[in-house]
Amino acid sequence: MFSSPYPRRRGLVLAGLGMGLGSSARAQEPPTLRLLSEDFPPVNFEDQGHPSGMAGELVLLLQKRLGLDIPVEFMPWTRGYQEAQGPHPVCLFTMARAAHREKLFKWVGPVVEFQNALFTAKGTERHLRSLDDAAKASQIIVIRDWASAQELQKRGFKNLTEVSTPGAAIRMLVVGRAPLMASELLTLPDLLKREGYAADAVTTAMVYPGAMGYLAFSLATPDEEVRRWQQALDAMKRDGSFAKLFKKWLPHMLPP
Repeated sequence: MFSSPYPRRRGLVLAGLGMGLGSSARAQEPPTLRLLSEDFPPVNFEDQGHPSGMAGELVLLLQKRLGLDIPVEFMPWTRGYQEAQGPHPVCLFTMARAAHREKLFKWVGPVVEFQNALFTAKGTERHLRSLDDAAKASQIIVIRDWASAQELQKRGFKNLTEVSTPGAAIRMLVVGRAPLMASELLTLPDLLKREGYAADAVTTAMVYPGAMGYLAFSLATPDEEVRRWQQALDAMKRDGSFAKLFKKWLPHMLPP
């Protein structure tokens, strides 16, 4: 008996439409949160493929409380800083909450205190009384998109030379490429060790305004998600688990 092909074709069309609608629905699902960080010991760094350091372990503990299991992507700071200002939910840690960054991100913290400083190489020690003195130096090496660099840029410094990584900055300072380097005080000992330099290879010329360190969420991250992370951190501070973790990694400092 002959059977018309049209009903079957109609069914195929409807099935195709159904598949299209399903694909469209999946395409419209909001993107999941990405977690980004950099090698910045002892605050956050990658150890054998896993997040480590004070903030690295903190993010793992916060995820456990929130029922999440998101891998942390480690990348150069400049790239992460750009990604965190994009159109998708992103958390970049750990970031100094400086005034010029305030409206660029949503903040969870504080988790640590950062201090900016200017350094000289061993044998070229100098004491700077103020940032006005530093502005008169022939050159200052800074790390691109770090708060220590952005603070000087905001003040109108014209003698800054940007590099991409803290390792490049410390090497240039030690070999005499510039008289000063701007960086972060807390992480300097680990940076020197990682680059193979002695602890006294550089000297602090002066400390200048820093900021508290936070987990920085992109503006595209839903407010409710940011609140959940802040609430989880607040709970860790109340029950003492944050202080315990902080003391493990930064025993010489007081937790914020």
